Amino acid sequence: MAVRQAESLVFSAAQLIPQLQGSIEQQENLICFLLGRNPGPVARGKPLLEQDLVADLPAGLPRS
Repeated sequence: MAVRQAESLVFSAAQLIPQLQGSIEQQENLICFLLGRNPGPVARGKPLLEQDLVADLPAGLPRS
């Protein structure tokens, strides 16, 4: 039964992928439109886990 539930979750996630990709494309086109560019993909930086994080914050930096 657990295997069937896992398979069901995988199939559900697989069905969401095209919808999410379409939403991403629409948002990228909207961003390009707002920036005065032709519709197209938006350049991305490094994935979150590969980004350099600042460990030490300078003294006197406001909280908000």
